[in-house]
Amino acid sequence: MQALFASAPVQWPTFGGNTAHTGFIPIDLNIEQVMDVNKLVWTRNLTTELSYSTIFANTLLVTSTNSFTNVSKLFVLNALTGYMIHTINLTAADSNEPAIGRYEYMAYVQTIGTVRGIYLQAINLITGDIQWTAVADTQGSKYPYGTTPGSKYIYMPGGVYNEELYAVDPYNGSIIYRAQVFPRTFACDWWTPTVYNKRIFIHSQPGQGTLGGFGEINPDTGPELWSIVLNNTWDGYSTYWEPVIMNDVALVSTRQESFSLQFHGLHVPPIVKGSFQDYTPSTDGVSAYFTCKDGIHQVLIRSGKLQRLFACKNCAGQPIVTNHHLIISSNGNGTIIFNKESGQISMQVEETGNLAVHPQAKILYIINSDTGMVVAYAI
Repeated sequence: MQALFASAPVQWPTFGGNTAHTGFIPIDLNIEQVMDVNKLVWTRNLTTELSYSTIFANTLLVTSTNSFTNVSKLFVLNALTGYMIHTINLTAADSNEPAIGRYEYMAYVQTIGTVRGIYLQAINLITGDIQWTAVADTQGSKYPYGTTPGSKYIYMPGGVYNEELYAVDPYNGSIIYRAQVFPRTFACDWWTPTVYNKRIFIHSQPGQGTLGGFGEINPDTGPELWSIVLNNTWDGYSTYWEPVIMNDVALVSTRQESFSLQFHGLHVPPIVKGSFQDYTPSTDGVSAYFTCKDGIHQVLIRSGKLQRLFACKNCAGQPIVTNHHLIISSNGNGTIIFNKESGQISMQVEETGNLAVHPQAKILYIINSDTGMVVAYAI
């Protein structure tokens, strides 16, 4: 069993196929050729209302929440074979977030409780035991948030007005500090901090009568170090947003605007406007990739110039960026792999859902919430 997790202490998890919370850097994966017949590696029927998938070492971590019974689960599967290693019942919850893997074969899942607020649970991936549960006793929390692993602590966002950040000891669940990082007029229902080069960055959405902002907080104690006002436009309460950072450039977005912020001098290049969907963009360090109503927009980070439109009807989710390809799912139109250079479709399968990629094994995972099916394809 330990061989399966041998690389766990040095691997970061993935969310939507990209390295989670470290800037969504592209996956180092070469998709060599397009096969005439798609190679199905394995399938497994779990349960309906699957939430998110994460690759950690050679395991696939899948979360689920039943909205009627408030039963939340974590499924731990062998990512190479589909074998079920553990099924773990989590604290009763209205919703949960992607599991993250870090620190001595441990996985961490944040949930929104039905009674006491937000929970963070640590699961031993070898034994399947819940090692500890951290509770932020905040009445009124009702949206899931993205837990983020740092170099020292696990960072748990949330709070009554969605404005707080909790630093949690990864080994015993002690809450080290609780910091208010947003004003109480903060409008984002769902937010996740981004850890980049041992620094923590946050992005607030604009609200009715308030302006959005971007800033950095002290990772050890929580106070804000600096922030800037983005003066972006409120367009309803947005979800899923978090800063995307690579090569000292941060991408922050709303439904109508996206900003490229260069850390050196905090220069703000021209604003990119568009009808963005509620999904975090991806980047390869040169271009940003946004999920929009008419497809995936490839935009140059430094200038904001539109480079290419990858036409995709009802595209959904965060694009997965590899060395030469772009992977995106859709609402009802399958999952598509585009060639980044030509813009043409290299591969398409009928399944759709939340995506993850195992770069070493060259496997694409598609997790469908409605059917409860997990499908693994060789790519």
